[in-house]
Amino acid sequence: MTTGTPDDSARREWWTFFAFALVFAFAGQWVRGLWETDEGRYSECAREMIASGDWLHPTLEGRLHLTKPPGAYWLVAAGLELFGRNEFGARFFLGLAFVASALLVRRIGEDLCGREVGSRAGWIFLTMLLPCASGNTVSTDMFLLAFVLAAIACLFRAWTSAHAAAWIAASGAALGLAFFVKGPPSLLPFGAVVIGWTIVARSGAFASARRATTSSIVAGAVLGVVAFAVLGLWWFVWMVAEDPERLDYWLESEVADRVFTNVHSRDKAFWFYFAVIVAGTLPWTWLGVRGARAAWKDAPGRVVLVWLALPFAFFQFTTSKMWFYLLPLTAPAALLAAMGSSRRESLLPAPARLLAAWMLVVVALRTGFAFFPDDRNTKQLRDLIASVEPTGKLPVALLSGANMWGLQFQFDGRLRYLTDPVTVTTGHAAASLDEEFAIRRAAGEDWIVVVDPGRGERAMKRVAGDGAERLFASDDWVIYRVRGK
Repeated sequence: MTTGTPDDSARREWWTFFAFALVFAFAGQWVRGLWETDEGRYSECAREMIASGDWLHPTLEGRLHLTKPPGAYWLVAAGLELFGRNEFGARFFLGLAFVASALLVRRIGEDLCGREVGSRAGWIFLTMLLPCASGNTVSTDMFLLAFVLAAIACLFRAWTSAHAAAWIAASGAALGLAFFVKGPPSLLPFGAVVIGWTIVARSGAFASARRATTSSIVAGAVLGVVAFAVLGLWWFVWMVAEDPERLDYWLESEVADRVFTNVHSRDKAFWFYFAVIVAGTLPWTWLGVRGARAAWKDAPGRVVLVWLALPFAFFQFTTSKMWFYLLPLTAPAALLAAMGSSRRESLLPAPARLLAAWMLVVVALRTGFAFFPDDRNTKQLRDLIASVEPTGKLPVALLSGANMWGLQFQFDGRLRYLTDPVTVTTGHAAASLDEEFAIRRAAGEDWIVVVDPGRGERAMKRVAGDGAERLFASDDWVIYRVRGK
């Protein structure tokens, strides 16, 4: 009986990792409905792009929506085109971005610290809570992470390659794509890595590994800047050329206000990000702490520490705080945890059975959330409406102060938003409740109205009176059939 070589074992481990990453990324992606508000907003913008055929001007409820460049919407829309207008289609490229991010964390770890650390870092990232949650949530953040990690990986490869110019140019291109899906936040983790690498490289720590010549680095930097500008900035230039006031909007509303003000109502306690980084890196948090304590002793560890610390300090002192903002920091956190592992010669950060068991737990939790009653889950609300009006033929309207973009996605753009000047307001109303009732009554057409309990119900009784039949009521929603005859 023959045994495999160490290379054979490492190869099998890599393919096992890749297979697990694919399964882990896509398990249950079609089960949970879109949660409001972020998942609904991004998915609806993508759906409207497909419906209108305009891929340059993102819209939400038919109105121009330029808070983000269109790169993420393109990726979501591509998934919808491939798999239909459903949750799996909306999340398909998100799953691929999750797999790519795990592979890139692994690659970066191998380049910095060797095969064992890289392998452990990949498994750690794959099973951390924050990446797992983000990989199941339609937003820009996982796309941003994948492209930023690609830019960082190319940058590290340039140092040890005789083709440094090409690798640096590729790094600039990847950073440009990151900018195209998220905008300025893409520059923060990449800039931290550049600063950390520069500090360490100037000390001569990586001198023996360097193969790149100074001339190739300079040439690559020029090509990288050009690639970044072409891929990352063209859309912004186009939009500003159409309307110069858009530049002021982005600089003030999307940069200054998010960093220095609470205009978006995202102010959190000082300890918020500390809680996010601790909980988001579970179950490997303690390994990360142990790795961080020892990391400053060697050059790769110092680079990773700067990569983690500088963006964290920036986010900590911004006024606007959201937990997905820290997603890019899970990559250096995974690397530190891999460095802090006591399994120095192992490719796995924990025994294989424990690792598999934890992955099953995470998948079960992620899938199980789909079945908990939640008023943010638009698939549950769509199914609820279908249960009381199974024909699907009656027009459906929503009278609520909450924006339900995911429900609009579920109805393929056919949902009517209503408002009532006395009690309920929303910025995307197609008509007031009074106007809609008059229109339907004149046409002799029955329709379904979903309202908030309390204020919405009072508005229905005031306008429709006995013409409204209550079909369903819960703590979150009340559904009426309004007779038009």
